Amino acid sequence: MLVPEGFARAELGGQANWFMEATGEPGFSYSVPLGIVRYGLSEDWELRMGARFAQQLGDLQSTMVGAKYRLPGGFWGGVDACWLVELPINPAEGISLTGDLPMTHRLCLARALGQLGSVTANAGWARDSGVSTWMASAAFSRTLGNQGWSGFVEPFVFTAQPLRVNLGVQRTVDDSWMMDFVYGRNVQTGDVQMGFGVSFTLAGGEE
Repeated sequence: MLVPEGFARAELGGQANWFMEATGEPGFSYSVPLGIVRYGLSEDWELRMGARFAQQLGDLQSTMVGAKYRLPGGFWGGVDACWLVELPINPAEGISLTGDLPMTHRLCLARALGQLGSVTANAGWARDSGVSTWMASAAFSRTLGNQGWSGFVEPFVFTAQPLRVNLGVQRTVDDSWMMDFVYGRNVQTGDVQMGFGVSFTLAGGEE
């Protein structure tokens, strides 16, 4: 769940959204590109920086800095457990250390299910402008064949929002490259989100 110490990894992609406006008219939006750069600071710490562009390349919507920490102790057993903290930054407003600082916290769990499957789970909250939101998700994945493909299903639950379910496939090209495609649907409203992504190692020494 963490980038190895001394390695840097980039995750790039985009997403498109089809939804219903409050007026009853169909709406559409997209974000390209979305990106995160992760760096393995140590065996237990990872630093993260990210950015999201909305509607067109060059229109920076938001940025993010954060860190991920592997939780110690034998309490988790065979589960890999990490705590993720991210600080979203509005490029137009910058960072203000006074008042209510926006922040996201999330517990991340992962466990292998035999040789071919795995399960990951996330639970946490975000706070911005004095408003807190909660989320939880669980992803179940399984290897498909022997060409590096795997498939997954991932239900999401958000504060005061209906259940969303993601279906997707991903392929590991080699030890350094991976690509994925995701289709998500809100089970109540029918809103649809589609995404794609690639991740690759930027730099690193011998493990």
